[in-house]
Amino acid sequence: MKSLILHMICLIASMNFTQVYASIGDTIFLPNGEFVTTDSVRGTDGKVAAVHFLLNGQQRVWSEEFFRRGNGSLKETKRYVVNQEGKRISEQAIMIQQFGKNSMLKEERGFTFPSGIDSVSRQYFSNGKLFEEIFFFEGGRIHTNSFRENGTWTCNCEFVKGKMHGLNLIYYPNGQLKMAMKYEMDRPWEVISMHDKNGNQLQAGDLKDGTGKLLLYDEEGNRVREDTYVHGIRMKMEKNQ
Repeated sequence: MKSLILHMICLIASMNFTQVYASIGDTIFLPNGEFVTTDSVRGTDGKVAAVHFLLNGQQRVWSEEFFRRGNGSLKETKRYVVNQEGKRISEQAIMIQQFGKNSMLKEERGFTFPSGIDSVSRQYFSNGKLFEEIFFFEGGRIHTNSFRENGTWTCNCEFVKGKMHGLNLIYYPNGQLKMAMKYEMDRPWEVISMHDKNGNQLQAGDLKDGTGKLLLYDEEGNRVREDTYVHGIRMKMEKNQ
């Protein structure tokens, strides 16, 4: 039962709010053949005050509470793990969602149960579109996805203990991939590809294992700089005239 709850927590934490909210009254099927249904409780004003998640339609595994402003607009929701009787196992919420005065979701945070350590964090633009989501992993590793207000990507990046580490993808404002680069603890380590704003691939240089040349371009594909690295440290920078 405990492992199943943990699996379901990870499943829900990886979903955005619109997906979870749309599941009210529906059924979420789990890989092991079991399923989760939802049951809503309404306040005297007729608005949803809480939602209970039931395993196989019987025992509660989550309870989500809704908090509203004086005018009835949704302000915050909190989701808790509960026992078979519906009582909270911990006062640590596994998901907290906050809404702006326009009722649009502006921020949500997921937490690992029962430690309370962050598992996911999402922030939204005022129009409700996703601005940034961060996934937290063991060992201080995080994965960040950032977006512009029009929905195009800004970056898809990996960090370890606050330093760029792993494959990082950077995008132009139009959504085209600009650069794919591997980093080792903030040090440029291997260049994978370079592109102009139209998606045309450019010469990227031969940087690998932290040593070699890295060629940089403007949006039009004009080379603006050539950097030389040794063990991930920039030793020389030449600007194109």
